[in-house]
Amino acid sequence: MKIDNDEIYEKAKNGEVKGFSIEGYFADKYDLNTESLQDLEERFIVEELKELLSKEELESYSDYPESVSNNAKRGRELNEAVGNKCATKIGKLRSKQLADKEAISVSTIKRMYSYLSRAEVYYDQGDKESCGYISYLLWGGKSAKTWAESKLKQIEKKWI
Repeated sequence: MKIDNDEIYEKAKNGEVKGFSIEGYFADKYDLNTESLQDLEERFIVEELKELLSKEELESYSDYPESVSNNAKRGRELNEAVGNKCATKIGKLRSKQLADKEAISVSTIKRMYSYLSRAEVYYDQGDKESCGYISYLLWGGKSAKTWAESKLKQIEKKWI
């Protein structure tokens, strides 16, 4: 691997830098603001439709508790209050779906459960301005994690 940055190259030679992340390299080159929320929403809807049709997984669910929608709405309010600095466009899109009580696919429920399980450690109810708290609410909060886990178990039993 060639290192173009002289400062980093010296640190690598000295042993201060022992490795790097390719993901990190690409992440700093991608500008999340280049795509409008509407463009992103349309792209993800198309991708989700392709995935659903390829798996013949045409079921979607909107039976999540009102608390999930309320958490998403609260997350949007708090994010606006801090200048919309928290969450990715995906998180903001998810909050719109949940706040509007849209039906969501099984693959989306899986992504919700996965995200909420990983991000729970950043959910600090005492800090209403932290991005960890706000992002967690945007995805529906603890009630969404509980619902998603229960719904996935219910779906799995039905498919067996």
